[in-house]
Amino acid sequence: MRGRVSGLPVERYIGLDPSMGLPLMVCRDRGGRHWVTDGTRSAVIFPSERNAAEFGPENFVYDYSVDRARELLSTVEPIIRQDFPYDALVYANWLVLATHSLLLEYPRGTLAIDRISLAHDSPDSADQLAIEVQGVEKSYRMHRMRPRRRGRILCQVTVRADGAVTVVGQHTVLDLRARQTYIVNVDDIRAQSREIVEYIVEFVWECLARE
Repeated sequence: MRGRVSGLPVERYIGLDPSMGLPLMVCRDRGGRHWVTDGTRSAVIFPSERNAAEFGPENFVYDYSVDRARELLSTVEPIIRQDFPYDALVYANWLVLATHSLLLEYPRGTLAIDRISLAHDSPDSADQLAIEVQGVEKSYRMHRMRPRRRGRILCQVTVRADGAVTVVGQHTVLDLRARQTYIVNVDDIRAQSREIVEYIVEFVWECLARE
């Protein structure tokens, strides 16, 4: 479910390389070695420490941070090619990573958004990346002579099994919903991520206008 890079299955998405804008991923080869890659460079990740409380081959602790990945890849010359060695699911997860990066540019509380979180893949989870956008909880008067009800905006950006990206929005009190599916444009991930952010912001504005 996570996609493949150069034939190797992706086990974890780390984040975006801030300099090149490419997704940083962890793969594991047939020999059990962990590789960090962005599609142009690859490097073996050696465990930073051993978990002394456990025994066996899985007791190593790996550093999956963006900084550690960039440090390892900085020693490898990139192979610039016209097409990246990604399959459709990697492109879709790349789009989600780029969208999350853009959403974080909005300060906390902007547009009544309280929290933006990214659910990362883990080695023992088959789920794809997902963005959760949660609005600030507020009181809304639904009808005259009725007490106010508290509600908030909720949006989710998810990767589908077919490699598309879906945006779903709802308000927990107001009768407002939004849904849009994007076929990933592999030629311009950044432009499409801006399009998704604009769609989310428009839905947020629509909810705020009903207050």
